[in-house]
Amino acid sequence: MVSTRYFSGNSMKGGASAVETFASWLNSCEDIITLKKIHACTLTSGHGDNIYLGTKLLNSYAMFGTSTSLGDSRSVFSKIVNRNPSLWTCTIVGYFRSGHLDEVCDLYIRSKRHGVCGDSGIFTFSLKSCTALGMVKLGRTIHASALRTNFSVDKFVGSSLVGFYGRCGSIKDARQAFDEILHKDVVAYTTMITSYAQSCHLESEEAFDVVIRMHEERVSPNRVTLVSLMQAAARGEAYREGQIIHCYSLRRGITDEVLTTCLIDMYIRCNATKSAMSVFRRMEERSVVSWNAMISSLVDVGHPYEALRVFNLMKKEQDWIGDEITLANAIMACNDLKWTYVAKSIHAWIVIRHGMISVVDLVLTTALIATHSDSEMKMARALFDALTERDAICYNVLLSGYLRNGFIDEAIPLMERMVAVDKIPLNSGTLIVLLSAFAQLSDLTRGKCIHGYALRRGFDSTVEISNQILIMYAKCGHMGVSRQVFEKTMNVKDLVSWTSMISGYVHCGQPKEAIAVFWRMQRLKIKPDSVTFVSLLQAVSGCYLGTCSINQVNMIHGLIRRLELNRNVVLLNCLISTYSECGRLDIGKRVFDTMPERKLTSWNAMIAAYGIHGHLDDAIQLFDRMKRENVKPDGATFTSLLSGCSHSGRVENGRDIFLTMTSKYSIAPNEEHLACMVDLLARAGHVEEAYHLTSRFHLKKNVHVLTALMSACRVYGHTDLGKVIGKELIHLQPGKYGNYTLASNMCAFAGEWSKAADLRNVAADIGLAKQSGFSISNSTVL
Repeated sequence: MVSTRYFSGNSMKGGASAVETFASWLNSCEDIITLKKIHACTLTSGHGDNIYLGTKLLNSYAMFGTSTSLGDSRSVFSKIVNRNPSLWTCTIVGYFRSGHLDEVCDLYIRSKRHGVCGDSGIFTFSLKSCTALGMVKLGRTIHASALRTNFSVDKFVGSSLVGFYGRCGSIKDARQAFDEILHKDVVAYTTMITSYAQSCHLESEEAFDVVIRMHEERVSPNRVTLVSLMQAAARGEAYREGQIIHCYSLRRGITDEVLTTCLIDMYIRCNATKSAMSVFRRMEERSVVSWNAMISSLVDVGHPYEALRVFNLMKKEQDWIGDEITLANAIMACNDLKWTYVAKSIHAWIVIRHGMISVVDLVLTTALIATHSDSEMKMARALFDALTERDAICYNVLLSGYLRNGFIDEAIPLMERMVAVDKIPLNSGTLIVLLSAFAQLSDLTRGKCIHGYALRRGFDSTVEISNQILIMYAKCGHMGVSRQVFEKTMNVKDLVSWTSMISGYVHCGQPKEAIAVFWRMQRLKIKPDSVTFVSLLQAVSGCYLGTCSINQVNMIHGLIRRLELNRNVVLLNCLISTYSECGRLDIGKRVFDTMPERKLTSWNAMIAAYGIHGHLDDAIQLFDRMKRENVKPDGATFTSLLSGCSHSGRVENGRDIFLTMTSKYSIAPNEEHLACMVDLLARAGHVEEAYHLTSRFHLKKNVHVLTALMSACRVYGHTDLGKVIGKELIHLQPGKYGNYTLASNMCAFAGEWSKAADLRNVAADIGLAKQSGFSISNSTVL
């Protein structure tokens, strides 16, 4: 037995000292029981306070890393503690390697109390522990001590400082710490590049400046450096730089799975899906990790359809369906496409394969909860309750579903359960979900409560929460409060902050203020993105009519070209609509004709532009061109066509288009389609046909359609039908005075004066009265 070998009476013979013998035993110790016996021997032999043996014991206890060994380790350290930095370093390294990071931070604090002069190891591993634990205050204290002792210029300490500040989001402090390192090695450069890569995408561009400097200093990048550069290229959508890194990795022969996976992600985020697929297909072996990276990247960048194609390719080539992450990504892609039935079929497969859903991965179950939270909250709650472990993301998804469907009474107890039962504090994600939901519901009272909670807990210091707060106030119609949050309480503003202010002003009907915010951005040299320009174009189209508006749109169009955003389909669609609304249909058509890629929304935007200007023939020709190019129309296409027919009074064309929509494309008409048809028929005098259409498609509860029909009845003399519609309007809205007036006027038009008077008397008897007009300039806006 091992214990007999260690503790036999002849074990210390042969001239070896007791300390050396104990040290050799510790080097070959294999389990915690034996270690405790050796420790006991050192104590009984009087060597319990020997620093050399104590250090060996500390390392041995740290290697096992159990809760009992941690207590014994503290006991050993308390007996040999002194001001020798190497002892403290050895102990800190042991705790760090065993994963007891909180003990590392505690030891650092104790070392300062004992007056220990820190060395490179103490600073390095204490900073690494602060980074992992997110202890910003202590990390800054360690940095101050390193500065005083001139250890901040050490490459190991400096690299740890760069990593610490980079993880905490203080990229300027990270760069300053990097610049202070005297002799930079590949680790220092890689840490700085990684910090830039993990920051916002504007700062990720700085990573390439660092690698240029690295090349000038003749420091060769390693695999980790290349991975970080790939991440920086992906975040900054730097396609050219990504290609250069790809070529370099091929020349160096660095083509492992991790790097290739990052390469695929980079190409997808740079909108080069074909290049990503080419790299993916050339992989000698494609593991489930590679397939998952391909699918998840496509989901992340908003290409769910392509993600599902890769998912189907995986099933076909590999003859298997992947793991839980694969299924979760596939379900998320279905959720993005609103393909609920496909997501539910995957759910059914999981239930058949696994039985109880609770045995399936938490990420997968969360994706399924998101699927069902759009329409089947009971199923979503059943999935949630079946989980044995829950995290903040799972709670946030279910909470979002309750709030989105208006079940506020269910959401509040869920939030209380999250904090009280599962001991999960409300995090920034929860607050964003709540603020977003209350913004959509225009629930200012509850939105203010969440704002107050964020202030009390210090969440308002994060830019994401502050952005959501100003969006909430804007959607609730309080742009004054949004402006206060933006100007006075936000110390850091990102592009989302500025874009949110512009869209908020547009939402509240203040387009001139939105345009002023944009030009302020330009003065501060803040680079806008496609979302910013879309909101700006909406502001311009709502602000002016005529030449001044065209000048604004032309200027914005020039900026879009200069920033190389003229390949963004959504932005170009918005330009088409804006030019059309400003009276320049010719420029809108030029934008459409020169688009490098057209999606269905682009065709719809151009057809709608033709319809607004009454160019129905051009709209129909474009529709025919769509069919020739195999672009399948949707409901919005037919809405624009029918609206154009209504504005042009082309009844026959409208009938043909309506018939084509239902018979050839199997698109069920919605209320908007039917309202366009009713308006078209009523304007042309086909009042009875229009009324028959409302009866056939159960449109009699649409007040706007019935009101338009009643007006047409009066114009074309269909008094009997007008009186019937008048009764239906009164039945739908018995408390609205205007409906009694319309019905009374119809009776008067038919010469039935007594019935007209009776209707007005009925309105007066039930307390209805005509509302007085008022001037908005004299009213007080709260």
